[in-house]
Amino acid sequence: MKLVCQRHVIRDIIKYTSLISAHSRGSNLEKCFQLFAEMQRRGPQPDVVTYTAMIHACTKNKQLTMACDLFGELRAKRFDPDLVTCNSMITACEKGRQPTKALDFFADMQRHRIEPTVTTYNALISACEKGKLLEKAFELFAEMQRRCLQPCLITYNAMISACEKSKRLDKALDIFEGMEIHRLEPSAITCNALISACGQCQHPEKAEGIFLHMQQKRIQASLITYNAMINACGKGQHPEKASEWFDLMKSQSIEPDVITYNSMISACDRGSQLDKALRVLDEMHRKSIRA
Repeated sequence: MKLVCQRHVIRDIIKYTSLISAHSRGSNLEKCFQLFAEMQRRGPQPDVVTYTAMIHACTKNKQLTMACDLFGELRAKRFDPDLVTCNSMITACEKGRQPTKALDFFADMQRHRIEPTVTTYNALISACEKGKLLEKAFELFAEMQRRCLQPCLITYNAMISACEKSKRLDKALDIFEGMEIHRLEPSAITCNALISACGQCQHPEKAEGIFLHMQQKRIQASLITYNAMINACGKGQHPEKASEWFDLMKSQSIEPDVITYNSMISACDRGSQLDKALRVLDEMHRKSIRA
């Protein structure tokens, strides 16, 4: 009889957890909490997997405080978090732009001897990159390689973005080369970040090389790509080149946005091309785009 009761409890936990996960996929956080409250009120009581599903739902909806509260509740009930729970919490911190908290959860993982995975490091590196803890991002990248964890496209994209923000173009190019050594195809996100890094370091010629690489790999250039190219040419004191990219994007039926126009005006200003800057400003006003 006792065994039958245990089976019913396990079945009910699985049913509730599955329902919570299903509503999480549909971003219905309110329904997730309703089901969770119903479990606590009527039974069976949530287990680690249920708490993890709830934390994941909060993460998806960018509710870091709620995720932290659930994690605290889990620990108060003396449940030991597993790898999936810890990864969910680190991801919640990443989405909430709280890199210090993400690192605290990582330290907690290590205290509990939970081995991190590529997913763990991806979330940590992204959290540090977004939170401008750039040196820490580089440390984590080196650490995951020491652990023989192979970086994936998400890792490389976050690292190249960190290089852009820290103006370390040589490092960004080394990381990009490392992708090719490991036969990882770059994405538009990779190339856009690398072009931006070239712009930050005033190397428009290298940005053009990346754009050519995109064409060779049949990676579609977007508004973000052209904005990065125009910005790179402007910062590199090449207003004529910026104008060429501006005309090219329009010929590709890509509509300029406020970032495009601001970058063009800045490029013309740096190149002392006042007349061109005024024409661009006039076009911007005609299209009712506000600075």
